[in-house]
Amino acid sequence: MFSSSSFGWSLADANERHVPSTFRGLQWTAPATSDVPKGAIVRILARRFGEVAVDDFGSEWDTAHYYGTVVSKSGSTVSVQYDDAIYPSHFTLLEIGVSPTVASPGGPAVVESVSADGAARRQIVHVGCQIVRVGDVDTTTLASAEEQLRASVPSDERPVTVVLRRPPPKESSWRGAARSAAHRRPPYEWHASVLERIGALLEDPRFARRSNAVYEALRVDFGHATENGECLLPPLKDAEARMLTEFKKKQQAKRDAAQDGAARALATAAAGDVPDESANDDYELIADGDDEEPEEAPAAGADTTASADSTTGPGNGGGDGTELSEEDAHYAALDGVQVAVLRARLRENDNEALATVKQGDLAPGTPLAGPVKSAAVKELLRRRLARVLAES
Repeated sequence: MFSSSSFGWSLADANERHVPSTFRGLQWTAPATSDVPKGAIVRILARRFGEVAVDDFGSEWDTAHYYGTVVSKSGSTVSVQYDDAIYPSHFTLLEIGVSPTVASPGGPAVVESVSADGAARRQIVHVGCQIVRVGDVDTTTLASAEEQLRASVPSDERPVTVVLRRPPPKESSWRGAARSAAHRRPPYEWHASVLERIGALLEDPRFARRSNAVYEALRVDFGHATENGECLLPPLKDAEARMLTEFKKKQQAKRDAAQDGAARALATAAAGDVPDESANDDYELIADGDDEEPEEAPAAGADTTASADSTTGPGNGGGDGTELSEEDAHYAALDGVQVAVLRARLRENDNEALATVKQGDLAPGTPLAGPVKSAAVKELLRRRLARVLAES
């Protein structure tokens, strides 16, 4: 119900809703031969161009047409000037437009567009709605609908009622309603020129991770280009899948290069920081426990053999009944002492050189790092301190 003559919409003939104004009012017939004259007005079904038609016409993709003018002909191929560029098509795919001999009454009126702040938008009128009745008068054509709207003169006191019929829902995908058909669809066969073009676009930094821009560039070049009756522009799904694959390949290549570079840098650093075994005489080894806070060491000269009595059996002897030497007794008493304590005790006895362990002091084949190396360093320091205590 409208209370103003400003409806906020524009109407069009339902049969020519997607027809440009310069191509309206014509009668369309298929050419009998390939002899299509230059300058002839022609049209081609939009659905032959797949998802491009969906982008251009929405739910009307299966019935809409592209319109143009013939500029040249070569055999059965006709070159047509469309609104964006010239594209070749087979003559059997075209229809020629001529002036009708008998005037057609036209189709019903449909809403072609709706203004953003008009009354139609406030009344939730959608594009594509068909005007069925204005007031009490049925409107079967665009002319009758416009005439009744002008004569109604709606106002706040006398609003006019307009009955509209929404368009039936249509499949918005060119693949059809059956999903299984899409699953059975064979892989898309790319044309060589399209492959070359998309490869160049993906290498261009301006199109990095911009799939929409890449596809728009492809549509400009191949949107209406055909070969053997087939559109060269790939479907959006296949184009996006290829762009995603190429992007993943580039990302994987970057990760591999970074990992290889890190491995080379680590190998170079290890080769420069870790000395050769032949040059280990002046290289002090650090063992596990060197960075720990040393416990209070026993006083110098203290009897360390007493703690060994409880672990070496009766008679201050070994486990097999043999008598332990004084060095072995000190060695047994130092069991479990931290590395830091061993080094501190050696330094207290002015044995700085003995507190330093180098790779050459260890047994051949001892690893340069790890728990085995730490145990070997601790064992050597323990033996050295036991010998110093025994001699003192």
